[in-house]
Amino acid sequence: FILNTIYLSFFERAQRLWQPTAVLFIVDAIFITARILITGVQQSIFLFLYLVNIILAGFIFQRRGAFFLALFTSACFSFILILGPEIEGQTLYFSVGLNNLAFFCVAALSGYLSEQLNFVGTELVIKKRDIKALTDLNKIIVENISSGLITVTSEFRVLLCNKSAGKILGLNKLVDKDLDEIFPNITSTLAKTKGNRLERKYTLPNGERLILGMSVSPLL
Repeated sequence: FILNTIYLSFFERAQRLWQPTAVLFIVDAIFITARILITGVQQSIFLFLYLVNIILAGFIFQRRGAFFLALFTSACFSFILILGPEIEGQTLYFSVGLNNLAFFCVAALSGYLSEQLNFVGTELVIKKRDIKALTDLNKIIVENISSGLITVTSEFRVLLCNKSAGKILGLNKLVDKDLDEIFPNITSTLAKTKGNRLERKYTLPNGERLILGMSVSPLL
C-alpha cells in the first residue's frame, strides 16, 4: 500500500515511463507470493490477486506485458508449491499445470481486450479528426458564400446564420430570434407555400427597402 501510494503521488510523471509501472507489477506479484506462502497455498484467500495483477498488466502493457507477468507469476507460484510441503506427487503437478494455464489464459484474454480497446480508441480518434475536418470545411463554405443562410428550429427560432445573412439584413444578431421578428408573419406564409421559393419585401434599419428572394428547405 505504501509503494502504491508513492506511485500514485508521481502518477503524472510515471505515466510517461513504463519502467516504474512494470516494477510495481513485479513487486505486487512478489508481495502476493509472500502472502500466499505465509497463509499456506491451500488455505490462502489471496490466489485470485495473481489474476487481478495479470489483468491490470494486460490493460496497461497489452498482451506482451501480460504474458511476461504471467511467466514471472508462474515462476513465483511454482516456487512456493515446490518449496511448501502441503502438496506433493501428482497433485503438485496438477496444481502447477492448472494454475499456470489459468495465468496464461487470463494474460491472453486481458491482452486481447486491451488491444481491442486501443484499436477502437485509435479508430475513434481518426473518426473524430475526420468529423472535425468536415465540420471546419462546412463552416468555411457556409461563411464564404455570398448568399445569406439562416437555419431555424422547428419552432422557427434562429439556430445559426452566416455573415452574409447579417450583412444583407443589416442586423448584427440573428441567433435566438424568432423568424417573425426578422420577417413579420413569415411563418404563416411558409406554412402556405410549403417551402417553395418566395419573394419578400424588407426594410433595412437605415430605411432602405429591398425585395429579397428566399428559398426554404427542410433539414431532414
